[in-house]
Amino acid sequence: MARGRIKHRAAITVALLASVAFVFAAVYVYQVPGETVIQYLLMILILLLGVMAVAAVLVAMSVIARKYFKS
Repeated sequence: MARGRIKHRAAITVALLASVAFVFAAVYVYQVPGETVIQYLLMILILLLGVMAVAAVLVAMSVIARKYFKS
């Protein structure tokens, strides 16, 4: 039972951290003036962080759904 609880908390923690990192990266890129190669690389990083955030949220939701809606 404790192992499931640890997975549940880990999934939610990963989802929150990925979402916060996505927001901070987006704010940072929009503050950098000009269009440089570094900015394009950061935009690619933001897209990857966004995908990771969405995936982490989906994993967290599936863990919660399995825990509370056992069939």
